[in-house]
Amino acid sequence: MSLVRVERWLAQRLSALAPVAVHVAPPDLPFPHIVITPVSALDVYSLGLDRLVTECRYQVLVVVRGASAVPAEPLADQVDAVLHGASDPAAGIVACRRDRALSLADRSEAEEYRLLGGEYVIVVTDS
Repeated sequence: MSLVRVERWLAQRLSALAPVAVHVAPPDLPFPHIVITPVSALDVYSLGLDRLVTECRYQVLVVVRGASAVPAEPLADQVDAVLHGASDPAAGIVACRRDRALSLADRSEAEEYRLLGGEYVIVVTDS
C-alpha cells in the first residue's frame, strides 16, 4: 500500500536529523524529535478505474519542550530542506512539497510543548 511506503520513506529521510515517530511518539522519545502524522490521501484516476497516483498529506512536526518554538526552528528548517522538492523514483515517490507551514502548541499534565513544521503533499505511484 502506498501509505506504508510513504511513511517508511519519510522516516528514512528524516531519521538522520532527529528521532522520528510515525503516528504517535512514545513517551521516552528524546527531545527534540519529529512526528509524522497522516492527514489524508487522495487517489487520482485516469478515465476508468486505473489509479495513477495517490496524493498523501502528512503533518511533519518538530516537537520541543517549552513555550517557545524558537528551539525547534533550526531542525524544522532542516526537515523542510530535506523534504521540499524531493523525489525518489525507486521508492515510487514522484514529488514532495510543503503545502502549508504549521506552528502549534500542546500541553500534557504539567509540560508544555511546541510543534513546528508543515503539512506536506507526497505524490506516490500505486505500484
